[in-house]
Amino acid sequence: MKKKQINLEKAKTHLILFGSITDPGGGGDGGDPGNGGGGDPGGGGTQTCIDEMQAALAGQVSNISISSMTTDIDSAHRYITYTWTAYRGLFNSYQFNSVDVGYQQLVGSAWQFTSIAHQNVYLTGSTGGYTVAYIDILPPNGVVVGPHLAKMTLNFKIRGSSDCLGLPIEGDIIIDGVASKSFTV
Repeated sequence: MKKKQINLEKAKTHLILFGSITDPGGGGDGGDPGNGGGGDPGGGGTQTCIDEMQAALAGQVSNISISSMTTDIDSAHRYITYTWTAYRGLFNSYQFNSVDVGYQQLVGSAWQFTSIAHQNVYLTGSTGGYTVAYIDILPPNGVVVGPHLAKMTLNFKIRGSSDCLGLPIEGDIIIDGVASKSFTV
């Protein structure tokens, strides 16, 4: 049998299998490896970046009280500004806090709710370099349940975004968050 010799200088070239120069992991879209598309879904590329972002921003809906501040309007009317956490990231790395205002009036010798209104939601903490957004799915719903009880319900989703391999990426962290908080006089 005759041995074949290979010229190693000519054999040195770049070989790309199942991907491209700009997305060596395959892009996560599957596809025919013969057309430059990815062959291994989730084998790298932008889908891996999205998965990592979703894991880093994962969290849970909550209803943890932070503070309340009472402001007198006059001797028979006041409002209380309530701040509470509606969503928090793992290990409390970041939080979306809701600010709501409950209006009360003095009836006889007891304060009673007349209304409650949502003011805003704001972000605190660290998101590890990712951009994260709170998005209302439904308008906030404030209800006076009784003279001594009011309730605020938020329906929302949390969406993350970042940059991956020079491309912008986005992904939902939670799509159907519902946080409710009750307030008493």
